[in-house]
Amino acid sequence: MSKLDDLAVLNVMADIFARSSVPLTLADTSREDCPIILANAAFYALTGYGPGEVLERNCRFLQGPETEERSREMIREALRTKSEVTTLITNYRKDGTTFLNHLFLFPMRISDDLRFYLGALFEKDARLIGEFETHLEGHVALFSSLTKRGGGPRGIRANAGEPLVKVDRSPHLVSLALSAVARSSLLQIRYWR
Repeated sequence: MSKLDDLAVLNVMADIFARSSVPLTLADTSREDCPIILANAAFYALTGYGPGEVLERNCRFLQGPETEERSREMIREALRTKSEVTTLITNYRKDGTTFLNHLFLFPMRISDDLRFYLGALFEKDARLIGEFETHLEGHVALFSSLTKRGGGPRGIRANAGEPLVKVDRSPHLVSLALSAVARSSLLQIRYWR
């Protein structure tokens, strides 16, 4: 793993984040306390925080008195075991109001080394549930059709060369978290055997 690999991933992810309407974060696992190094406009809109208040901080700043200990523990365990997690967690906006966050975190590997955690946030709100389910169904169908080709390691490629990023995968989780990639015209998603 090199700084060039990291830079290539960050450039691709910055483009994906800019195009996504899904609140997304990218945290650096190589740094102490796993700080957020990239977030998108949808994340800032959902939370009310700006880049200067988010970047270089661990996402725990979204937690508060009503945040469920079980959800916190699930996140800590996923980070410890370098695995994916999905959980409902009560988070706080900058103005102090709470929102129920359907949080998806999954590890991103470069050259088989865990380098980043990608977070996708979905506000669980009665008026948004139908939109969320429609969004989920479409991406699950896309991912399922792509994964029927073989059972080997999977990843994202920016071109026909070696994979740029390998992801630990769960069809539901990856389809959601990579929704921005699926819509991006700049990247081709290719799953290899």
